[in-house]
Amino acid sequence: MRSQTLCEGRWIFAILAALAVASWWLTPWLSLAFLILIIYTLAFFRDPDRIVPTDPTAVVAAADGTVTEISEIEEPEVLKAKTHRVGIFLSIFDASLIASIGADSASTRAAPIVRKRTKQ
Repeated sequence: MRSQTLCEGRWIFAILAALAVASWWLTPWLSLAFLILIIYTLAFFRDPDRIVPTDPTAVVAAADGTVTEISEIEEPEVLKAKTHRVGIFLSIFDASLIASIGADSASTRAAPIVRKRTKQ
């Protein structure tokens, strides 16, 4: 687990910790709810180490989860060309992290995942 990804959620952790301490004076049961939210937030921002295959022709998914679709689409806005779209379903137990792994670079950064379904 890398601390860089946990650092992305530092303000969320700080707010939840402050609310947990402040709510302790009202009732300890309320602070327990904030402690549970802190645990869930830790699970959301986790960044497990991944094993990258050494095969240079291997295709590595950009996110945890189940690949639900691989299709060729026409992308008219940015690329203005045909490209491949890979749809990945993430459950609440998968790490919400997009990874870019290539021969020249390997970088990861926490990012929200937004997918639009289009009718084909």
